[in-house]
Amino acid sequence: MKIPHFIGVFSRDKLPVKIKQRESAVVNLDLEIGTGTYWVAYKKIGKQVKYYDSCGKLPPPLELQKYFNGCNIEYNYDRDQKYNTTNYGHLCLQFLSCTP
Repeated sequence: MKIPHFIGVFSRDKLPVKIKQRESAVVNLDLEIGTGTYWVAYKKIGKQVKYYDSCGKLPPPLELQKYFNGCNIEYNYDRDQKYNTTNYGHLCLQFLSCTP
């Protein structure tokens, strides 16, 4: 699977030091020392960020908002994931593999 401008997978407290003009990534909302909790994804082109949470209606956590400082953050409102399921990782990859 080819994901445009993919820079990696990170925990919310270990994001890259410097943000790029174009990037996309998967982020686990747990801390690096944790076992992992929930996956989200984003695409950034210039000052526009598309943030994806498969449960919808949730803005990015503060760590990501700080990372995206100065950017316009758009996030989804629709729930793509059914209750009591754990396919959020697959849904993140599907989001990232689609064109901007």
